[in-house]
Amino acid sequence: MRTFHAAALASIALLCACSKDKAPAPVATASASQPAGLAEMPEWMRGRWGLVLADCTSTKGDAKGLLTIGATTLTYYESRGTLRAPGEGDAAQIRATFDFTGEGSTWTREMSFEIQSGGTVLLSNEYGDGAAPKPLIYSRCR
Repeated sequence: MRTFHAAALASIALLCACSKDKAPAPVATASASQPAGLAEMPEWMRGRWGLVLADCTSTKGDAKGLLTIGATTLTYYESRGTLRAPGEGDAAQIRATFDFTGEGSTWTREMSFEIQSGGTVLLSNEYGDGAAPKPLIYSRCR
């Protein structure tokens, strides 16, 4: 009987060890203090994006349609957003929450970004009160 229990326990331990890597990962939920999902903006999204060509080429600091995306920041002409609570993301789009400061104000905005046209176009949508009424379409600066 003792041999049977030892063999059974050994079999269970072996099964657990083999299936350990295949066990589903726990699902986290987003919150202001502990974001779930993406900890940074994906590489494909980072860089400089312009609403018009002149936003990418201006040397006078007047590129009002320029968006610069870093690992955790969005920098616009007169405001800056910091990644607060990332949500969903994949190889072509993300949706996340950002804390913004600019022109003496602070606000929070949920946004989505979708890459299009082989990585040369970025579609940006805002959600909630005060959000832009329609998507903004940016072109990657070269």
